[in-house]
Amino acid sequence: MILKRLITVFAALCALASASTLQFQVSLAHRAAHSYHVTLRCTGLAGGTQDFTMPEWMPGYYGIMHYARQVSNFTARNGAGRALEFEHTTESTWRVVTGAAPVVEVSYDVSATRAFAASNSLDENRGFIAPPGLFVYVEGQLRHPATVAITDAPATWTTIATGLDGVAGSTHTFTAPDFDTLYDSPWLLGSQPVVDFSVGGVPHQIVLQDIPPSVDTKQMAADLARIVTTATGMMGGIPYHRYVFLMMGHGNGGIEHLNSAAIAFNGNSLLTPAGYHSWLSYVAHEYFHNFNVKRIRPLARPRARRRHRGR
Repeated sequence: MILKRLITVFAALCALASASTLQFQVSLAHRAAHSYHVTLRCTGLAGGTQDFTMPEWMPGYYGIMHYARQVSNFTARNGAGRALEFEHTTESTWRVVTGAAPVVEVSYDVSATRAFAASNSLDENRGFIAPPGLFVYVEGQLRHPATVAITDAPATWTTIATGLDGVAGSTHTFTAPDFDTLYDSPWLLGSQPVVDFSVGGVPHQIVLQDIPPSVDTKQMAADLARIVTTATGMMGGIPYHRYVFLMMGHGNGGIEHLNSAAIAFNGNSLLTPAGYHSWLSYVAHEYFHNFNVKRIRPLARPRARRRHRGR
């Protein structure tokens, strides 16, 4: 009888959790000010207060980034548009007095001035989204799915690239099954050309920024296909259903992610055979982290207790 009641309670909690929705909207309207405007609309949250928290580091880059320091103009409202009180309880957390409102909406601006694979950037030519520095999460809701809609992009921008899946029937809207996936899926936005190739029936994209027009992008796709074919053949399969190479230009360095990689590089280096092969080597390095680091990790073992012997 007790077990039956526990199952009933668990089912009710699951139904309540599935009834809630978490929907982000990211506006690109303030490109000249290098600032994203983010709105999170939540429905079905239970409780009189809710903590909204910004992460402090990015998967694949394990330095503390203090992302919340780039946040300003935080506000909170209920579904009727009435302002809700909130308290900035820690550097990264805002506690909102929701009063169990069925709809809670928070909004804030994020400064985006640093062109780096673990930082947000936005200007008139392109945008790069480092998700842990843009999206707050609701305490207790990290395993909940979320959607993200990109708005106010210039008509000349043709590319919105990310490893996340698009929402069928919606324009520029994407979905993540949970916040771990959301935070592990960066975005590159702008007018970058996109080159597609397939390995084993699995689609791959190369999004290329700031490369000289004389670079043979078909050859690039063929060479990356060989890298993917070799790596996945070695490891015994392809662990994702789509993969995106975000070639973000502007410097050096890269970060591996679950179904993508964000790589900064100097496009002019591709004009020499040595530079091109060096670029291929670096991309292969980041891609193989898709297995080693992202999916293959050391087995964590408890530390052995020391035996103390008396003298």
